[in-house]
Amino acid sequence: MSSSLRQSKPKKPGSVVEVLESKIRPAKTKPTRYDYSSEIRKPLACLAFVLPLLLFYEVGMIFHPDAVRSGVDRLIETLLMPLGTVSVGVLPLVSAGALLFWHHRLDQPGHFHIRTIFWLTLESIALALILFLASDAFMLYVDNQRPQPLAGLTRIFSDSQQNGKLLTCLGAGMHEEIVFRLLMFAPLLYCLRGVIEKESMALLIAATIVSILFATAHCDVVNPEGFPFQTSTFLFRFLASIFLCILFRFRGIAIAIGVHAVFDILAIS
Repeated sequence: MSSSLRQSKPKKPGSVVEVLESKIRPAKTKPTRYDYSSEIRKPLACLAFVLPLLLFYEVGMIFHPDAVRSGVDRLIETLLMPLGTVSVGVLPLVSAGALLFWHHRLDQPGHFHIRTIFWLTLESIALALILFLASDAFMLYVDNQRPQPLAGLTRIFSDSQQNGKLLTCLGAGMHEEIVFRLLMFAPLLYCLRGVIEKESMALLIAATIVSILFATAHCDVVNPEGFPFQTSTFLFRFLASIFLCILFRFRGIAIAIGVHAVFDILAIS
């Protein structure tokens, strides 16, 4: 047999240090591409978007004593009145705790892209404008109500006497979404998934139940501080809640809160 066909000797393993380094050294992976659709559903990104709004609302209420707290906020404060002043911070703590628990359960990395907050804000404004135009078209068709101009919008931001309305709208958007979407719709959808095989059917049933409760909670029939019952406004709130449930399911709690808060600001302008 010629020397050219001689079998090569097997390569000896390196030193103990080289073997350990090869096992410990992480494999080289390509950097993951930024995916906005998945980023906005991360609980940590949602918390980074919602927490400053909660703090702004609570601090604003301290410096604007004439501002009216949102209906859900006042209801929770009434129910927890035996706790004293501690009741004011219960809902922010519960919402932050729910998002942190959700983040822990998903075992996601402890970071998020800061640009996600910027795009979240833009998407919330765009969707709120669409919902606002849809509400005008709906009320014009159903109740023959003419669309309201946005002339009062600049006054809300420029006149310090109107800042209380801005805080009320912000609080309503946050607290109602936290209660109706995060604390009611999400658990209900989770339970229905266990008994209903079809995802779309579970989503429809959960959204319908929560939306009926949402629309009813705005009526003075069950809520002394609510609005007088009207079929047109009840139906619109029901449909708007369905829309917000779908947003929550596919876009996350941050988008639902942003859209609700911006829509309320546009609605009172």
